[in-house]
Amino acid sequence: MSYIFFFFFKQKTAYEMLRSLVGSEMCIRDRWGPLRFFLAVVVAAVVGILIWTCAYEVPTSESTLAERQEEFLRIPSTERLRANLEYYAAMPHVAGSPRDKETAEWTRDQLVEYGIDARIREYRVLLTAPLRNSLRVVAPSNATGYVPTLREKPLPDDPITNDPTVLPPFHGYSASGNVTGQLVYVNYGRVEDFEWLAAQGVSVEAKLVIVRYGAIFRGNKVANAEARGAVGVLVYSDPANYGPPASEEGYPESEWLPLSGAQRGSVFTGEGDPLTPGWASTNGSLRLSMEQARNGSQTGTGWALPTIPLSLIHI
Repeated sequence: MSYIFFFFFKQKTAYEMLRSLVGSEMCIRDRWGPLRFFLAVVVAAVVGILIWTCAYEVPTSESTLAERQEEFLRIPSTERLRANLEYYAAMPHVAGSPRDKETAEWTRDQLVEYGIDARIREYRVLLTAPLRNSLRVVAPSNATGYVPTLREKPLPDDPITNDPTVLPPFHGYSASGNVTGQLVYVNYGRVEDFEWLAAQGVSVEAKLVIVRYGAIFRGNKVANAEARGAVGVLVYSDPANYGPPASEEGYPESEWLPLSGAQRGSVFTGEGDPLTPGWASTNGSLRLSMEQARNGSQTGTGWALPTIPLSLIHI
């Protein structure tokens, strides 16, 4: 399993600098004195309430409310909703890609046309995308010919599913790596699932674990496996949770996940950009180094294990 990290920033290790800046801000605020600071907050709250009360006209009668409800229900257009959805779904628009920029600009222009003051603000964040990924069985010898494609099956009525630019299923912020190990099933990957295995005398140290989606966030599944010494994680969509009943087919015949469908998503357990935890990722902002972000030395939310999402047919 191998991934490459794409990032758009100059590396700066300035965590302690940031802390000193925050400390300076708090010292300035302390000079107000507790009473003056409290009064300022109260005044600001009162002014905010007055502004909101003056700006928002509360309906004074049931007839006025009914008129506004009717007006609200007249606004949506099935044709416009369909056209907007087709625009967004016509091409892949992965975060940070040129198509992503196009859709953002188009959305802004639509909102401006509706009379909304819409603008685009640029943030430079750490993003990940797969360079390549693979999975194969290397033992026992009678099963070594199995090599799943790790791609979802195209749908005949949906041309985009056959688009070669569609990225294969992957987990954002998965670590890069090439790992080999005995496979151990760990149910949902919860703490109690690992504890149950340990009580049965089963260790996951230096092993690959396979867990199913559900019950907890996928990132916590990976973190739990890492804490117990696993070398990699496979996360699959179990039909018991996401698949159709035996009497039904998956999408597009029903709303259920197709058998080749795999769930994408991040496995990062922190918030926001890993390089700017707690502050905005603007141009020139302070950033953690890649090593600090990866090992979680400053945030406690690093990432260390390679992980791949699987569909039912991949396993």
